[in-house]
Amino acid sequence: MSNDVLSKMDSNYNLLENVTNKKYAKKILVRFLVGIKANNKETDYDTIFEELSKNDMVSEIAKYALVCSCQQNEELRYPSFVELKEQLLKNNIATNEVIDYLFDNKDLLIRIINDFVELRYDSKEKIKIDYNIKDNEIKRFISGLDSDKEVEEKKSLLGRINNIVFNRSRFDVISNKQVKINRKKYSLGNNMFAFVEKGEQLFYQEDAVLLLEHPNNRNFKMIAVADGDSSKIGGSDASNYTLNKLLRWFESRSSSYFDNIEEIQDSLEKELKKINNRLSNDSNIGATTIALAIVGKTKTLILTIGDSKILLVKDNKIIDETNDDSYVQRLCDQGLVDPKRAKFHKTIDYLMNELGAITEQEVFSKNVRIVPNNYDKLLALTDGVTRLVDNNKIETILKNNENGKVVDELVKASKEDVYIDEIDLYSNNVIKANCNNSTAALYVKRR
Repeated sequence: MSNDVLSKMDSNYNLLENVTNKKYAKKILVRFLVGIKANNKETDYDTIFEELSKNDMVSEIAKYALVCSCQQNEELRYPSFVELKEQLLKNNIATNEVIDYLFDNKDLLIRIINDFVELRYDSKEKIKIDYNIKDNEIKRFISGLDSDKEVEEKKSLLGRINNIVFNRSRFDVISNKQVKINRKKYSLGNNMFAFVEKGEQLFYQEDAVLLLEHPNNRNFKMIAVADGDSSKIGGSDASNYTLNKLLRWFESRSSSYFDNIEEIQDSLEKELKKINNRLSNDSNIGATTIALAIVGKTKTLILTIGDSKILLVKDNKIIDETNDDSYVQRLCDQGLVDPKRAKFHKTIDYLMNELGAITEQEVFSKNVRIVPNNYDKLLALTDGVTRLVDNNKIETILKNNENGKVVDELVKASKEDVYIDEIDLYSNNVIKANCNNSTAALYVKRR
């Protein structure tokens, strides 16, 4: 193995190839870098470890080794730590070249990692470390590893890790677990909540939901629901694939869009077109609706395709809502169907557009709206909720429940049949419960 191979490796696991205690080294590095407690049994160390860059790990370990090399306590001055200090001084390594030097000296790097693992977690007694370093040359190296760029990268890293550790909806979408469960409640922080439940008469969970905070700005948020088309093969794959791609897209956008939400629209439309093309050209993946909102500093971008909805709420009253992208909605717009009877119409399941089956390319721009943040709550709902729970009932649930319970109650309310007294040739007299998957997501704006 050549000396520069570490810098070319794609997987972090290769960094531990020659580490003696490989079984625990991964957890040790994750705990050290991001401060996760050892007794956190739900921590997904594999996913977090892959999020870390080798620069993140080597930078922090190098700083720790240099600090230990200057300690009075001999138990802390491991040979590899002392060798690193001596080699940096002997070879006149620049402060911004320490990481590159270690990548070029693989054997020394591996010994440092081994000693780090042993010192951090194999020692029977916790040894105190004095971080007040008096050696100016070593302080210079440590400062170089703590450059402004390194600090910004660490902040971004911790934002990503926060999403992994505490955001279960994100993890379930990435791991494709969400579409395999019957029912689950999600929350993120104290102002984002979601509940997803499979219809009792359905074989598959085809709904997916995502609550997301931008890794560099926790106030920059995205909330989304997707409802896979059960009439096509691969509906659950389509909904999960769509949210997975949107997740990656959102997290890779600049956090500067938070201040200028209008500027993200073009990028979003391009991403949705890519998703639509993939779904359209892959016979193993079906089609899906999408309803999403991206919350900026003063404005919110809303987009819906299909019959999933976004509702804006103020003082527990619905002040705005998106229209279905459906055939019956077109009939309502033309005055041919009473909107109050639309959900009973026999063509209610016929969608004009959905991702993977777009018939009108202008839908990507036509169905986007940017609204001022003059609401206090935002709901994203699939049709499993909106068909069975009318707006009056939604407002009652909002009024009578704490924020964290609203989504539970909305899904619960969708489990009762809904009837209409008068029917005609084009209408059914009942909407049967449990024939659809039901998903509700809520964002509560902080005052």
